[in-house]
Amino acid sequence: MQSHTHSQSHKDTHTHTHSHTDTHTDTHRYTRTHTNTQIYTHTHTHIHTHTHTHTQQHTYTQMACYVN
Repeated sequence: MQSHTHSQSHKDTHTHTHSHTDTHTDTHRYTRTHTNTQIYTHTHTHIHTHTHTHTQQHTYTQMACYVN
């Protein structure tokens, strides 16, 4: 009697990256005189990055028995 065992492993890795950008603009107007107007603009930029990693591992096992 002979036995044979074969194993095969397979791994899948999936990576998903999501980027989100928030931009906020503040505008300030300052007037010193009637003919002099200054406008200040300030911009805030926030970048959010989310990364999702999913890993699947598959294992295949085959066993065969031989009878002499």
